[in-house]
Amino acid sequence: MCAMVNQSVVRSIADKGQEMKSVGKATVVAGIAACALTAISVPDVSAGGFAVREQSTELQGMSFAGAAAGSIGLGSMYFNPATITQHDGLVSDSNLAFIIASSEAKGATATTFGGVSLNGLGIGGSSENIGSGILGDVAPVPASYYSYQWNEMIYLGLSLNAPYGLETKSGAYVGGPHGYKSRITNIVATPTVGLKLSEQLSVAAGVQVSYLDGRLTTAFPGTQATLTEVEGDDFGVGFVAGLTFDLTEHTTVGVGFRSEMEHTLKGSFFTATVPTTTRMTADVTLPAQATVSVSHQLNEQFKVAASAEWTDWSTLQSLIIQTTALGNITQTFDWQDGWFFSLGGEYAYTDALTLRAGVAYELTPVTDLNRGPRVPDDDRVWVSVGGTYDWSDWITLHGAYTHIFVKDGNVNLPATPLVPSLTASFEQSVDIVSIGATLKW
Repeated sequence: MCAMVNQSVVRSIADKGQEMKSVGKATVVAGIAACALTAISVPDVSAGGFAVREQSTELQGMSFAGAAAGSIGLGSMYFNPATITQHDGLVSDSNLAFIIASSEAKGATATTFGGVSLNGLGIGGSSENIGSGILGDVAPVPASYYSYQWNEMIYLGLSLNAPYGLETKSGAYVGGPHGYKSRITNIVATPTVGLKLSEQLSVAAGVQVSYLDGRLTTAFPGTQATLTEVEGDDFGVGFVAGLTFDLTEHTTVGVGFRSEMEHTLKGSFFTATVPTTTRMTADVTLPAQATVSVSHQLNEQFKVAASAEWTDWSTLQSLIIQTTALGNITQTFDWQDGWFFSLGGEYAYTDALTLRAGVAYELTPVTDLNRGPRVPDDDRVWVSVGGTYDWSDWITLHGAYTHIFVKDGNVNLPATPLVPSLTASFEQSVDIVSIGATLKW
């Protein structure tokens, strides 16, 4: 997309200067099942890359410590399907997280390949303190889980999630050719079968059915006028697998795996340089993920847990858009694998009220060399608190709050004959508020 700004357009913009300066979430349907089926897009700073970690209110309260070990709610199914065997009878769990994200470019400057400063020409502002405006926004993220104990050994389940998502929109600034608007929506349904092989060992596997939809837009520098836009969608499949093992009566370990999912997006590509709309295809691989967790019950009131999570973001090296009329268009990412480490605890304050807290550290998959304004991601620290209240014998309510401290994402993209440079520092932060309910039918 970025490579579609040709040199003549850049020169034309530079000549026009101030003239160009003046050129001009997701929806959640109420109800448990409807909420889970809602297509969502989330701000880019909610998790490493464009992953969405907010899949369980209970686990969020511990910064997802112990996620694959279970015993902290049905939402553990997302990270390890074998945890389904820890829930007897018919159980449903629904969650809704509100991600309140901010990502703003400070000191954004741009220069053409010929060395002409667009800021100096008044494009996007004459001051070097010009910013991008807030790229993130408030986004709701639903997740729902259902489990049924068929007999003493077999458990059936279904999870409805949005594992990946992205939603950004900048103001009129000089970085427009590198990314103006982004929207990625992913919905995954995962039917699961769990087997309780013994009192200590459980295993499970399931099939992921994934829908992926995306739209990426660039803009002329200093404007919100569309320069290029690519959009497409596709269905894909994958699998999940996992196991839990009770080391002792009070200690459980769990390992969960979510496979990569390959999509071939089909849609359209538009460019305003030589006004053209053409058909396009693009291969996108959503990364595999593995989680290892341990949970230990210290006494009747205290529980501690820890997790380590790996995401195979190194599969995202580039995005090649194949068009029928314009040939191939390539965007380079060169991402590396992402890592997430968490530690948390749970305290049974009363028979009805349980309190949680947790911290986590996340290593971004985005490299300094190729960090761009669509995903100006960097390392982050999570701090979370949460709680559960047993409203009755059959309904339990959950709440959680997280603040994520995100390191400033520095962008330093060089100019090419086709695209001006972009230098900026993205100031970022995230707050997440989640609510949920578990029903024992």
